[in-house]
Amino acid sequence: MTTTAPIRNRTFDGLRGFALLGLLPANVRGFFVSEHVYFATDFTGRVIDDLVSAFTFVFVQGRFMTLFSVFFGVTFAMFFEREPIERRDMQWVRRMIVLIGIGLCHGLLIWWGDILFVYGVAGLLLLAFRNASPRMLFTVGFGLLVVGFLPTRTMLHHWLGVPMLDGDTLQRLAEAESFRRRQGGLAVHFNETASSWVDGNQVPFAIVLTTLPRMLLGVALWRSGWLQRVLSNARPYAKPMWASLTLAIVNVVLMFVLNEVKRRTGAPVLSPWGMLLLAVYHLAGMSLALFYALAILRLFQREGFWQRALAPFAAVGRLTLTHYLLHSIVFVSAVLVMKNHGLIRPSQWTLPVIALLGLQVVGSEFYLRRFQFGPVEYVWRRMAGRRA
Repeated sequence: MTTTAPIRNRTFDGLRGFALLGLLPANVRGFFVSEHVYFATDFTGRVIDDLVSAFTFVFVQGRFMTLFSVFFGVTFAMFFEREPIERRDMQWVRRMIVLIGIGLCHGLLIWWGDILFVYGVAGLLLLAFRNASPRMLFTVGFGLLVVGFLPTRTMLHHWLGVPMLDGDTLQRLAEAESFRRRQGGLAVHFNETASSWVDGNQVPFAIVLTTLPRMLLGVALWRSGWLQRVLSNARPYAKPMWASLTLAIVNVVLMFVLNEVKRRTGAPVLSPWGMLLLAVYHLAGMSLALFYALAILRLFQREGFWQRALAPFAAVGRLTLTHYLLHSIVFVSAVLVMKNHGLIRPSQWTLPVIALLGLQVVGSEFYLRRFQFGPVEYVWRRMAGRRA
């Protein structure tokens, strides 16, 4: 009993560190382009750029955010197990309120694509399920996932009368925004960032709807005991790992076929083709996320080279909030200094991404030899009324 908890927590920290490092390749495009075209995967004809874009779209985009959302739910479950009953609700509310505040500052001042605000709101909603059984959590989580597979945001825009713009209009808006950012200074950056954040959160219910079910599944995985078994020994789960990879490959191939059919027929997002394409995209993401998690766990549990090589990920996992904010601070600052918003190609940001990830892996272990918490984690705990 005295040895399992540290090993389990270190392994879980390693998983969080792996997921955190995968967020930067997914988010980096958003540091250089407008939110109007962030999700567009236009191919330019430049082989290297197109390969980077295709790789990111298939293997990265949305995959690591899925893992991070599930792990957030696991953190919620662990928090409610260890905290005294009389104060855990208020402690969690305080943590989420502070997280929402950090997210608002991040989203309005630094980068419009902030996810901390959504996590804080979804974290408050988790309180409604603090006493739910694993069966109920799985049922509600999968039910909301099915709803999330639909173009929920598009439908809510339609029902609420919020206009959805076509691709050409979005491209023109993005080019105009990039031009203003290149010509202006900090004042223009703050104005455009706040405007983009507000525009991207016009239908916050739809955004939370894609995050909350993954958190609920994380809570369910912990309370059912399944995750503890996998964290202690992932070897028996080889078949689910390879099955999830196979399902992901099938869905990726189907996704490209459906996208070509949709493009040739000109079918809108709310058409059957469009809805099926979005559902396949989400299924591919969930399948790949499961494969990544099980594969990394199996490598973590191998003694020798892999265990030593992956050990630094556990240090990264203890500094997730600091590292997440550092991603946007570094790249947004670089764009402000070089005034190249909208001009950076995918192949040009690849090496800087690799370099920053390497520095974070190496620097995390060095930092934690001297400090117990990351700087942002320290502030978060103090503001939430926790001892640091």
